[in-house]
Amino acid sequence: YNIYEFMLVPIVEINRAGSTLTTLVDNYTSLQSGAMTMQQGFAQTIATAEAMIDQTVNNYDTLYITTGSEPFTNTLRNLGQLALQEREVAAFTAFKESYTSYKTLHEQFEQTGNLGLVNDIVTTLTTANAAWSDLLKVSDEFAALSYQDASRSYQQTLTGLFAISILGLIAAIVFGTLIVRSLTG
Repeated sequence: YNIYEFMLVPIVEINRAGSTLTTLVDNYTSLQSGAMTMQQGFAQTIATAEAMIDQTVNNYDTLYITTGSEPFTNTLRNLGQLALQEREVAAFTAFKESYTSYKTLHEQFEQTGNLGLVNDIVTTLTTANAAWSDLLKVSDEFAALSYQDASRSYQQTLTGLFAISILGLIAAIVFGTLIVRSLTG
């Protein structure tokens, strides 16, 4: 459950949002360099990308951030890895701050059409992208820890089942021997 709910789903969504964020950076960089103009589809591309990123940020903030799961926090505590949650919160906070700055700059850009803002937008998006990459790295580390913990539990379960099987076999031999002796005696 921890691996699926708190690692795989967020990692997929973080990767998708990261790609979308990179698309935003690329579009604004192309606009900045003059390789792209404010064509008809530019605003729609940006709006679609922002909607996807906004949804991911909302999901991460309300569903995926690991501080919201006491079992996962306890697992991290048992593994001595609580510092990962601090890194996660720091990366997510840094992203939200940069992304909020971008949204403000983007709104100003839409209202004024001032191409001078594009450089600030690219810089802000690049900072947001770096924070998002840090968040992905932390999530990957969470997934690795979850996998290690699950593997350890699986091995303990197999060892326990093997021990129980051996004890059951010994008990069957002992009881079988006693029954045969009592019948033949």
